[in-house]
Amino acid sequence: MHSMVIHEDSMVDGIPLSQFAPKQCASESLPTLFLYHGWDSAKDQYKELYLIRVFDPIRKIADLPHRPILLQHGTSDCIVPIDGQRKFYKELRKVYEGKSINLVEFQEIPRTNHYISLGMFEYAYKWIKGQLNG
Repeated sequence: MHSMVIHEDSMVDGIPLSQFAPKQCASESLPTLFLYHGWDSAKDQYKELYLIRVFDPIRKIADLPHRPILLQHGTSDCIVPIDGQRKFYKELRKVYEGKSINLVEFQEIPRTNHYISLGMFEYAYKWIKGQLNG
């Protein structure tokens, strides 16, 4: 596995790398965005960041069908910063404004890193069951 430090002034698809907001875990010295991938070159890193940007769901939020959406995110997630999820939820609420607003739910799970807990799974199961029965 290769890890590489990228300069803060680097650009991806004309976007400053700082907008990708890599976050450091308390136990790691490098941004985790770059720690868990086995890149062979800086070119591979930029390609990965470009694909993340292209497939970011916030870019296609207006095209989402109005259906129930449950978002769950750990407040201590050091792989995917929670701020992106908060922004997505805020924009999603604008799209769902009106009679569909109750279809969107966002849970911030305290002290939870980048994993799904049993409690999150159980809540999601009950939530989906309620959506199907409701």
